[in-house]
Amino acid sequence: MQESIHKICVIGAGPCGLVAARHLSQPSNFEVTVFEANSEVGGLWVYDDRNEADSQHHDAKPQDPYYQFHQYFHASVYPHLQTNIPYPLMGYKDLGHDDVEQDIPSFVKHSQHKKYLDAYADKFDVRRYIQFNTLIKSVRLYKNLDPQEQSQISDPRKFVVKTSNNSTGLVCHTFDYVVVATGHNSKPYVPEVKGIENFKGKVMNSKCFRYPDSDYLKGKRVVIVGSGFSAIDLATQLLENPYTGPQHIEKVTIIGRKIGFLAQSQDYARYIKEGKLAVVQGEIDSVVNEKSLKISDGSIHEADTLIYSTGYMFSFPFLDLEKDKFVDFDPKAFRGKFMGPIYKRFICIREPDIFFIGLIDDSSLADLCFELHILIIRYLIQGKLKLPCKDQMFQSYLQDIDDLRFFYKKPLDNFKLARETMDIPYWKEMKEWVNEAHPNDKEKGKRFEEMALKVYKKMVKITSAGNYLSYKRYDFSNMFVDDLKNSIDFI
Repeated sequence: MQESIHKICVIGAGPCGLVAARHLSQPSNFEVTVFEANSEVGGLWVYDDRNEADSQHHDAKPQDPYYQFHQYFHASVYPHLQTNIPYPLMGYKDLGHDDVEQDIPSFVKHSQHKKYLDAYADKFDVRRYIQFNTLIKSVRLYKNLDPQEQSQISDPRKFVVKTSNNSTGLVCHTFDYVVVATGHNSKPYVPEVKGIENFKGKVMNSKCFRYPDSDYLKGKRVVIVGSGFSAIDLATQLLENPYTGPQHIEKVTIIGRKIGFLAQSQDYARYIKEGKLAVVQGEIDSVVNEKSLKISDGSIHEADTLIYSTGYMFSFPFLDLEKDKFVDFDPKAFRGKFMGPIYKRFICIREPDIFFIGLIDDSSLADLCFELHILIIRYLIQGKLKLPCKDQMFQSYLQDIDDLRFFYKKPLDNFKLARETMDIPYWKEMKEWVNEAHPNDKEKGKRFEEMALKVYKKMVKITSAGNYLSYKRYDFSNMFVDDLKNSIDFI
């Protein structure tokens, strides 16, 4: 008896999309199509000088289909960006970064990670599944289309996907499953600041940062709002760029709710003592005058350039959440980082044949989890794994929210996993789920887990002390064992 064909749509050819293309194309009755808005693979890791803040790129906006649809450029990386996770934890099964390039540092440049993703696409021959320069315009449920729209579809399946590119125009496709792998680091979140219209300096998002010697930075008083890795890395780029050396910035001030640990850092003590760096715990309350900012603690700080390094928002403009109600999502609530109900942070509960990959945040184990998600999807479609009933999935989702309230006091971002306390148990849970269907060497998988967690805890120890410079210089390669390179023969 001939097996029925499962048609699978993957949106995005970034890291998660490439891994999805590899694993979901392996069963003979799976038919995978990947739609990628760019002309090459890599997603976030494709460098593009264009950004919303630089006036020289304004003329590109009307010409760029992605910008016209999303109202922002996709790229977020800057020329001197290094990863903030050691490369063995960013690679995927059966191909390591050191298989692509020898003698690389623990934290690779963005161009080196892009090179790795290109090599991954080549090794597993997944480009043949990708339609490049193609925008997803809409993903709809066939059952919710009006009768006239339904009558125009020759191959009715659960999902109707409309795409557009310059060659074919608008095209309608149908699929049984949809994997959304568009990432979450392109649409910046910009907080509201009272009186910001009165500030006469440069205002921008860290997404638009490219060069530390730009005119709006050189010799300026720069205020960075945020307390995550991006804010600290940006401050480092402005104080002493790891590739071009000391920069000519008058002063950098970092303002964040959870930035106090940086004030105790040995790495940054010299800059603080010299008056080149100030660390302020709190938030911007208001703009006092053309160049003065009032902080929530009552202090006043002068600024020529204000940079928001406040994270990103989810964006799914191709989903009609009014008519199809896949998830509840309000981009104006919870900083645009809360949606649900979602089971195990990647499966849509209301329509369990649509999956959201790559949204887990603030964990160095995220890439390992993403590949596990994709393997779970494969085994679910094959029937080798089963989902609980919708009521049970919803109760699990509510428990996730309760856990977030315990750790963060409010459900700010239901894809954010507290380091060590939440993300390690989550990774182990995903591993156990895959192990139910995946034949593998469990003893080797256990050894890999112990090794990865040893590395991870070392990472947390260094960064928790605010010693970000020491962290980036630390050689983690000696902590990884050659015979435990991540491979498909273990989970």
